Amino acid sequence: MFNNRFQSGVINQPYSFTQPMTQETFFSKVMTFFGLSLIAAALGSWISWNWGPAVFSPALIAEFAFLLSVIFIRSSQELRALFFILFSTASGIVLVPLLRQAVAVGGPQILMNALGTTGVTFFGLSLYALRSGKDFSYLRGVLFAGLIGLFIAGFLQFFFSSPEFTMVYSVAGVLLFSGFVLYDMSRIQRRHADNQYIDAALALYLDFLNLFIFILQLFMGNGRRRGGGWS
Repeated sequence: MFNNRFQSGVINQPYSFTQPMTQETFFSKVMTFFGLSLIAAALGSWISWNWGPAVFSPALIAEFAFLLSVIFIRSSQELRALFFILFSTASGIVLVPLLRQAVAVGGPQILMNALGTTGVTFFGLSLYALRSGKDFSYLRGVLFAGLIGLFIAGFLQFFFSSPEFTMVYSVAGVLLFSGFVLYDMSRIQRRHADNQYIDAALALYLDFLNLFIFILQLFMGNGRRRGGGWS
């Protein structure tokens, strides 16, 4: 999932001032679409929970196609908003195999614990970024380098997978996307244009989604260890 953020170039797209809009209006639009994206992802996972495995590869392709549509379509904000919601729904479907694995390890409670921890972490960091008024743009280089490193580590995990490596990888992912929450909220607070609220909502959604994935993986690893061994 995290490489979608890298491919989207969200980290490198500054918010311009080409259209006048108050900060309050812009922030309201961003959070509205961010909330809708979370609902769409949850619905996608719920609807597809009992679907067969054959559906997930097409869903992954659709997810990537919808993401590219959000990135490259600039003529219509309404159309971009539609593709953003479709992307969120598809990402919820693609997430189902991991969610099933988690339930097999720790039951439904593990999903609630991971979701709750993600929510507290995300909104706590968001509130800090907004209330402190700090400019976290200086994190850009570190986060960009960390994203590349995480991408490489994720690739290596296919060949050198181990419980210890997975735990370290997951912790690194949580730290990295915690930094992205601070960075993105800081950018939203300082740079805005009314034709970029979808870009800002997409950045927040990817932050939340990846935080959830890495936190869930940490909980799964802990559950396997308590269960008497790694699997």
